[in-house]
Amino acid sequence: MGRWRSPGLALAAVPLLALVTAACQDSVSGPGSGEPFDLNPGVYVLADPGSGASLRAEADAFIPGGGVRLVLENASDEVLGYNLCTHALERNDGGEWKVLPIPRVCTMELRLLNPGAGAGYDATLPEDLSAGDYRFRIAVGFMDSERHRDLASVAFQVE
Repeated sequence: MGRWRSPGLALAAVPLLALVTAACQDSVSGPGSGEPFDLNPGVYVLADPGSGASLRAEADAFIPGGGVRLVLENASDEVLGYNLCTHALERNDGGEWKVLPIPRVCTMELRLLNPGAGAGYDATLPEDLSAGDYRFRIAVGFMDSERHRDLASVAFQVE
């Protein structure tokens, strides 16, 4: 005979296993919303300007292959969930923002930014970037209100 001595005991273990499995699945979901938080930009709508969160791109000159400092500032009254490494670079193509693929490796960790705090990340523009208008975009989670939004930097021009 197998591990279970009584068929009744084995049958009782099945619902318990299902309950534990369901509880574990819920624990990896997003904060209270029942939906996982996606760190990839472009999934959520852009946050309204009054959200208190902002993304800024800083550089001496925006040139192909040049360095850019991304700065996330949290002036809201909520903790923000974010990961600046998972940023997207978008190009304005006739009034429509299109994502450009940037190959890189990021850890898929959710970092937390307290109200009144800021965080930075050093990025590099692609070497083959053509002239045009660009912006960076990231996904953030407003942890207290369980809202997920994207933030976009002010557009900048590559010559």
